[in-house]
Amino acid sequence: MAGEKSPYHEVSAAGRMEDIGGRSLPLRESLMRGPEGAFLVWHWMWIGERAVTSQYVGKLVQAKEKLLFRGDDGAVLMVSAPYGASPDEARAALR
Repeated sequence: MAGEKSPYHEVSAAGRMEDIGGRSLPLRESLMRGPEGAFLVWHWMWIGERAVTSQYVGKLVQAKEKLLFRGDDGAVLMVSAPYGASPDEARAALR
């Protein structure tokens, strides 16, 4: 997520499911560190009517949508929040 010479770096990353607006959303969670401190990033891709976290699955969904003449548009969504002692602070803010 951050370049080699960037002052920001990823501490850890994992997949997770979150309930947002009564709907289950698969996303990738990254704990980041930078000059201003620690922050949490949730990111996922939206392709067609589907949220995906894997680039490989995303490409497969894009190909399927294109074959069904629905187009192959997609978007990457990222939201972040800072945290102090625990990433749970940021998770609550992002929900």
